[in-house]
Amino acid sequence: MELNKISWKQAWELVKSGKQVHQTNIEFTNELVPWNIVQDLNDVGLRVPKHLIDYDDENIDYSDIPPLDKLLEDGSFKEIFTVKFDNEIATWLHESNINYNLLLNDFLKSVYQSVKVVNQKGYLLQT
Repeated sequence: MELNKISWKQAWELVKSGKQVHQTNIEFTNELVPWNIVQDLNDVGLRVPKHLIDYDDENIDYSDIPPLDKLLEDGSFKEIFTVKFDNEIATWLHESNINYNLLLNDFLKSVYQSVKVVNQKGYLLQT
């Protein structure tokens, strides 16, 4: 270990005390870093290698998430669709950095609202 290298624990202590730490000064061993400490380090621009993050999945609190049957029952569940674009449209969307999910949702909402108005006014004949 080089003289200017510190452990992630030492880096975290320095960060908590308000001191600045440079990424290159941290020596990561194969020791897992708890996810909440990773968050603190990330907040000051320090990155922990992904394979060393301990997410502690066994202790996740799911109490604020309603049961799946409740989500399905009250209509909160959103259906997921796959949309296939031709190459020209796909390229345009990608190059223009367009959020096509938002675009399609807004477009369909507009069409839906228009059809509702037309139906309410009786402009369309029901067959």
